[in-house]
Amino acid sequence: MGLVVNTMKTPMEVSNSFLPLSDIDMHMAYAAQQWLNGYAEAVHHAIWRKSAFDRRVLKSRAGVVEFEKGQLVQVFRDKLASTLSTEHKLAPLWSPLHQVMERILNSYKLEELDSTPLDGLFNARRIWSITPREGTTLAVEQKEFEEKLVLQDEKTRPVENEVMVGTDSKEEDVAEEDLGEEELEGLEEEERDDEGGGDSVGFFYDEETVEE
Repeated sequence: MGLVVNTMKTPMEVSNSFLPLSDIDMHMAYAAQQWLNGYAEAVHHAIWRKSAFDRRVLKSRAGVVEFEKGQLVQVFRDKLASTLSTEHKLAPLWSPLHQVMERILNSYKLEELDSTPLDGLFNARRIWSITPREGTTLAVEQKEFEEKLVLQDEKTRPVENEVMVGTDSKEEDVAEEDLGEEELEGLEEEERDDEGGGDSVGFFYDEETVEE
């Protein structure tokens, strides 16, 4: 990491004698601090690399590329492109059409057109979006599939709101049931005092104390 570990020379007398416990403790603390410094430098270097990558992506022509659920994509076969065999001369470098299932950070889960999920994750740098030509069977099927996804999202949203409203009403009922009989009687007596217009509203006196 380029950090200075220790440049002090140990005297010969100290190196030939038994180490005291204080020196051992100091050495262990110094080694632990060096580990922490190395970890901090590694994190700092990773943050610097990430910020440099983000700047390069933002300055590029495509910019930040994100794929939505249900979108048609193709995957680049990088293993086939890097091989030296003659297979890459005839085999296509792009996979058949797939659909996006889910996004996980900068990778995606894909599925086939018949909703069969594919194994593993695919990085966004290997994926290319596909727009079918208008009037084709693929374009019609893709439009129907996207409309189906929109309807599913609309159906799930009202259900969440109804669940939240139901829980609020149940909580109010439970709160009312938690009130004891003594608290309810006290509230009724306070209401009677308010109707009578007395000065001792909300206060209760025993008959013996009043006569005194």
